[in-house]
Amino acid sequence: MALARVYIRRKEPGKGWRYKAVPKGGGRRPALEPGAKFHVRYPDASGKFVWSQAYDTLEEAQREAAGLELNAKAVGMGLTLEEFKDRQNANRVPLKKAVEHFLSEAKKTKKRKTVVGYELNLQQFEESVGSKVKFLDEVGKPQLQAFRDYLAGKGYEARTLHNRMMTVLSLLKANRIKTDFSLSSDLPEFEEEPAVPYEPAELKKLFAAMKPEEVIRYKFFLGTACRDKEVTYASWQDIDFARGIYHIRRKPDVGFTPKKHESRDVKMPTELVEMLKQRRKKAPHQRWIFVNQEGRPDNHFLRKFKRNLSNRLRTNPEL
Repeated sequence: MALARVYIRRKEPGKGWRYKAVPKGGGRRPALEPGAKFHVRYPDASGKFVWSQAYDTLEEAQREAAGLELNAKAVGMGLTLEEFKDRQNANRVPLKKAVEHFLSEAKKTKKRKTVVGYELNLQQFEESVGSKVKFLDEVGKPQLQAFRDYLAGKGYEARTLHNRMMTVLSLLKANRIKTDFSLSSDLPEFEEEPAVPYEPAELKKLFAAMKPEEVIRYKFFLGTACRDKEVTYASWQDIDFARGIYHIRRKPDVGFTPKKHESRDVKMPTELVEMLKQRRKKAPHQRWIFVNQEGRPDNHFLRKFKRNLSNRLRTNPEL
C-alpha cells in the first residue's frame, strides 16, 4: 500500500499552481514563494488517493503525514489505530523496563554502592528525557546530548558528566543500542590528577604524630597497597604469617568481593608482619583485624586519614 506523502503546492511560471513532492530524510528544504502551502496525499479507506487540507509549515504537514500513514497501515490490516500501535510496539523495550532490568542484573554482580550510583544516574537520565522518550530504541545522540546539557545545567563537573554518561551508555550497550555519541568529542575534557606519593621523611613525621592504632592501620595500607574495602574486610584467617602473605578473597557473608572478582595474594614487608604478630596476641576481634567501636569491620579509612592529617597540620605546622 502506498504511504502518505508530503507535497508543496506552489506557482510555477507559465504552468500555474503545481504540486511537487518534498524529499524525505535530510533533503534540501523547498523554497517558499508567497502563497505556497504544504499538502499531504494519502489513500482513503477505499484506496483512493486524496489531498489533505493546506498547511503553512512543512513540520505540520509531516506530522499529519505520519499520522495518516499509521492509520492507513492499520486499516490495511483490519485493525484499529490503537491495536496497530500495540502490535507495532510489541517487540520494543520500554525505557522504564530496560532500566529496571539493568539495575536488577547489576545487583547480582555489583556492590551496593555502585548500584546506588547507577540508580541515581538513570533516574536523572529519565528525568532529562521526560515523556518524549517511551522506548529504549528512541534514545540516540540528541537524547544523550540533552542529558549532558541537563547535568551541566545542574552544575556538575566534567568528570561527573563522564561517569554518569557511562552508566547510560552501559544501559544502551546491554540492550545492543548503538549511537554515534562520542565520549571524547561530545563531552568536555577533564584532567586526571596523578597521585603524588609521600616522601619517606614526610611519612616518618606523619606516623610519629599518629596513635598506635592509626599507625598499624596505615602501615597495613602502605605495606599491602590494598584498596579501602580490602583492608576493611581483612581477617586473621587471611594472613599467612609463615610466608608473610595476605590472601585477598571474597567473603559472601558480608557482601565483600575483590575488584574484578579476582582473589589474589599480596606479599607484606617484614615490619608489617611483625606488627601483625604482636597485634594478634591481643586481637581486638576474633575474626577482623581492624574494627570500630561497635566491634564491626572498620571503614572510611581515607576520610579518617584526611581528617587526622588535617588535625595534625593544625596542631603541628612542621608536618
